[in-house]
Amino acid sequence: GKFDCKLNAVDTWTGDPHAGHYDDAVWEEVNKIINLKYPALTIKLHRKTFDEAFPEFLNNSIDILHIDGLHTYEAVKHDFATWLPKVKDDGIVLLHDISVVGYKDIAVYELWDEVKSSYPTFEFYHSGGLGVLFKRQNEFYNYIKSQTILPNYYRLRAEDRSKEHQLLSIYNSGSWKMTYPFRKIVSFVRKTASKLRKLQQIRSGIAPKKTIAGLGQ
Repeated sequence: GKFDCKLNAVDTWTGDPHAGHYDDAVWEEVNKIINLKYPALTIKLHRKTFDEAFPEFLNNSIDILHIDGLHTYEAVKHDFATWLPKVKDDGIVLLHDISVVGYKDIAVYELWDEVKSSYPTFEFYHSGGLGVLFKRQNEFYNYIKSQTILPNYYRLRAEDRSKEHQLLSIYNSGSWKMTYPFRKIVSFVRKTASKLRKLQQIRSGIAPKKTIAGLGQ
């Protein structure tokens, strides 16, 4: 079907201190994907900073605003305060990475803890986390909050939040990166040993053979 909406993407497509910096290959790939996969959608790319693109949008004109720029507390607070008037009264603001704590100077969680006490919200804590903020309580928000399966599912996911933070700290530690080659060797040895044991079991008639079909490469 055809969506009756306009999509606007604001970015420099050159990266930042958190995402890393890159050349025009990303910008070219984004345009390629839009032309190939979404020709029927109205999509406008604004290759600018958020502040440079700000005057191009009227107040009370955006239905859904997704903020996913530089993740320092100062930057995300500035983006939220600057762009909030552009969102319709019954609109939604999405904040990415609200559950990332202790990694570099990413501090979206600090702003989220501040604003969620003043607005109707709900949260997704997995995969970096996503905060969903409503400018005012409306029927859609009431419906979401009335559903038990959604909050229960993500409540269970949220219970792993502390473990995810601990793992993230480990993965970004110098010792974890330095021991990467050793861990790869150990993993290879373990997998090889497991395959040999299974092969011996099959030959001795202990374990049944499995049927494997491969089509193409």
